[in-house]
Amino acid sequence: MPDTPPPDRPSRNSAPRASPHAAYLAGLPADQRKALEVLRLQLLDRLPNATQVLSHGMPAFQLKGGHIAAGFSAWKFHLSLYAFSSTVFPQIEDMLEGWSHTKSTLHFTPEKPVPDAILNRFLEIRLAEIAERQSRGKRA
Repeated sequence: MPDTPPPDRPSRNSAPRASPHAAYLAGLPADQRKALEVLRLQLLDRLPNATQVLSHGMPAFQLKGGHIAAGFSAWKFHLSLYAFSSTVFPQIEDMLEGWSHTKSTLHFTPEKPVPDAILNRFLEIRLAEIAERQSRGKRA
């Protein structure tokens, strides 16, 4: 059976399909839309097998088995990167000096996007957390 791309990635022989993220992004002010589109592409690059979904009303990246690796959203005064976990950002507290955040969310702006070092470390921890929970048979 030939490999088929996830529903949000076009095959070489088909027209591109609209991402479920597209409608969310389309309704945003231009600066927020551009910043979140950059983040979306960074996440797609780092999570090549993830499917773009909406989870809790926000764009998110779902891995095989239904595990959500990351999500993002726009608010009036900031943008957010979601871990769907309360343990990831506390583990990189030293990297988040000067950033507004909660246990499960990093806040940023179009003028101050998430640096690659933070995004990479965030995903490294989140993916390890998901793998560990999968090995125990639990949802992450």
